[in-house]
Amino acid sequence: QFQALRVPADRDTEPTVNHVNTLLTSIHDLNQKIVKNGAIATGTSDLEDKRDQALTDLSKLVDIKYFYRTDNSLTVYTSSGQMLLDNQPQLLSYSAASTTESWMTAASGQFGKISVAGGTTDLGPELVDGKLKALLDLRDKTIPDLQANIDQVSAQMRDALNQVHNTGTSLPNVAYSYQGTRVFATQGDVVPNAADTAAQLIFGGTTIGPAGYTSLAISANATSPWRSNFT
Repeated sequence: QFQALRVPADRDTEPTVNHVNTLLTSIHDLNQKIVKNGAIATGTSDLEDKRDQALTDLSKLVDIKYFYRTDNSLTVYTSSGQMLLDNQPQLLSYSAASTTESWMTAASGQFGKISVAGGTTDLGPELVDGKLKALLDLRDKTIPDLQANIDQVSAQMRDALNQVHNTGTSLPNVAYSYQGTRVFATQGDVVPNAADTAAQLIFGGTTIGPAGYTSLAISANATSPWRSNFT
């Protein structure tokens, strides 16, 4: 059940990446308008307010830092130094997995990379804050760690219940666990050859011959039920 929670975390990563791209594109467009209006001495306050809001929204998704140029445009980077916006937006890409299993990890390549501008580097491990980081942590760390803790508690409960159950078993001495063996006689031990009309029973190294017996009965010992009587 816990593994099923990794599915929405992974699937929510894809639209979050798309939202990042939308904001980067919007900031880029506002940059161009601000530079143009500034060059012709047209007011840029409203445009800057919209850009500031887009930056605020972007910072909720990924950890960013930004710098202003002399023309009042700005560049955007992640906290790790990955460029997201310069002269053009560096768009992200990610494809959610079609299924999620307990053995799947991003480090082993079962989940796709968050690439920047079609590059091969995975942005995911570089993120330190924001919704995108939270989704990746939920998928790769929080849920797997919780599952591991529950598995450990379940194993401890299993062992404790088995130990209590063993204390209620019949004598002989109670053990933490029991291990039995079963040894079968070979065909030659049971019937030496086809001409024989009576079988011999070999028990504990002692041969019990017919000696007047025409049958062998096995029954539980009334005093010690775990023993068997041979008559």
